[in-house]
Amino acid sequence: MGLAQGLSLTAIAGRLGRAVSTISREVARAGGREKYSAWGAHEHARAQARRPKPFKLATGLLLQEVATNLEQLWSPQEISARLYGWSILAPRRCT
Repeated sequence: MGLAQGLSLTAIAGRLGRAVSTISREVARAGGREKYSAWGAHEHARAQARRPKPFKLATGLLLQEVATNLEQLWSPQEISARLYGWSILAPRRCT
């Protein structure tokens, strides 16, 4: 979708529900119509994240629990409800 198909910035903005100026800035920042790559823009944004967080399921007990439940054909909703009380997933209070 988009520049590769020859769509105008206005058409792209309409499809994405964004302002044309936002799309225009993004395309200009990434090198213009000829050089723009959605994947490249995504990778750049990810690298520039202010505080990249590690994945909660990268390793450990939580990963094992989720994997076991998925192997037993539990739904994501069932797993989420079961894990909600775990301290790693409990919402933190700011005091």
